[in-house]
Amino acid sequence: MLRSSIERFENRHSVWTTVSALLLAATVLLFGTPSLAVIAAICFGSVLLIGLPHGGLDHLAGRELLGRFGLPQSASLFGLCYIAVGLIVIAAWCLSPALTILIFFALSAWHFGLEEETGSRDGLVENLSMFARGGMVIWLPCLAHRDSVTALLHSTIPGDAAVEIDWVLNLWTNLLPVWLALLLYDCVAWPELATSSRTMGWVDHIRWRSLLRYIALATVMIVADPLVSFTLYFCGWHSIRGIADLWQDSKLPAKSFFPQLLPISLLAIGIFLGGWLWSSSILGWVAASVQTTFMGLSAVAIPHLLLHVMVRLVPKRTRTAESWSLGATS
Repeated sequence: MLRSSIERFENRHSVWTTVSALLLAATVLLFGTPSLAVIAAICFGSVLLIGLPHGGLDHLAGRELLGRFGLPQSASLFGLCYIAVGLIVIAAWCLSPALTILIFFALSAWHFGLEEETGSRDGLVENLSMFARGGMVIWLPCLAHRDSVTALLHSTIPGDAAVEIDWVLNLWTNLLPVWLALLLYDCVAWPELATSSRTMGWVDHIRWRSLLRYIALATVMIVADPLVSFTLYFCGWHSIRGIADLWQDSKLPAKSFFPQLLPISLLAIGIFLGGWLWSSSILGWVAASVQTTFMGLSAVAIPHLLLHVMVRLVPKRTRTAESWSLGATS
């Protein structure tokens, strides 16, 4: 019952995302882009309320991962490791911005592509095409809005890193023919998008709906400001889908599942707001919103992504509703 309800929601969410993307693209073409202050406020608020909660069960997955290594399943131990990685990421933005941007871009592309996957990928080309699909939200804005992406990175990185930013963006956009070829291959090979010789049924509608969604999202990424397309993709699509997948994986009813998102989510929101207040006293609230969004998000996202990598690589245990309970040893 729970699984079918979530699947129905995900199907509707896919349609809503497609329609929203097309309406947003049309609005930008007809009326132009809102001011940076408006976009930054919407993006920052969306990341706080939707983006951060989609990693709200990382402490539970982390405790399970510690158990796989034979370590104590301690939320405190996992939290220390998680925070340590986040602090290293923040330091890396200051010490080695080019390397940090590349790692952040690459891990994000891999994670976004993998989260869309429904089948197995065994070959190198198949995995690279999945990477190209997940990286659309990065390389399409780099191509269509190079100046805006450069400005966003300048706002994010403390100090002057113009040379490093240009080097990274040149590297990423010079690979555009490769990304496009891989994306074209992906549209043929991706299980959700593969065509069928049979009479079109419900499964085939899902496949084509997925293709239309990606065309709509790609349109927004080409037409709209990068901050706009990022907000729609990361918060409006990826994070909501991630929360739904977590709910389905947990096998818990809503009244038990959603309260479990609160502790880590509220802690992360508090840290973000603290960083924003400190940054706004120096840069002003608009620039601080951009800097806190991306620097803070990377400090949360990279340990989140590394956790998901390890969860996939380390042999799994069978998950039950009890294994997701906060009642485990802390």
